[in-house]
Amino acid sequence: MLSVTTVNLNQKNYLYHPEQFRRPETRLARHILLTINEDYAKNTRAVAQARIREIADRLAKDPPCFEEQALKHSECPTALQGGELGDLPRGKLYPELDEVLFNLPANSISAVVESIIGFHLLRCDAITEAVVLSLEQASPHIRTLLEQKHRSVCQKAWIKQLRDGQWK
Repeated sequence: MLSVTTVNLNQKNYLYHPEQFRRPETRLARHILLTINEDYAKNTRAVAQARIREIADRLAKDPPCFEEQALKHSECPTALQGGELGDLPRGKLYPELDEVLFNLPANSISAVVESIIGFHLLRCDAITEAVVLSLEQASPHIRTLLEQKHRSVCQKAWIKQLRDGQWK
């Protein structure tokens, strides 16, 4: 049960720090990456581009096989998780990828995208709209932050007493 003091502190924190309770739009994404490396025959720009186009053609015919294609062909460590990049806000990917991902509708696959490291195919699995948490939703988070702050203040005071020789 929350005390009146806790509720008041929660409300104050909520009102004074609204930026902490805004959640940006995110995209649940996967990708397939073929790198460009002129030192390796299968990764020259031309060959990598042809390979990614073949994968894109397969996905156009059978979109649900994206994870399988990522596992077989992607040169990113995420291949082991079917190319899963996670739930991403804007600005976490290369700008070229970010632009494409945030223009994709949910459950769709991009055209081939080139970045400085190679060629990509992106899949947007879901879109989470930007939201501002309500006070009720934010309260558990605020309470945890207040408890941590209180604990830190107490620990610092106790350490100061130890250093000053006041604790015996």
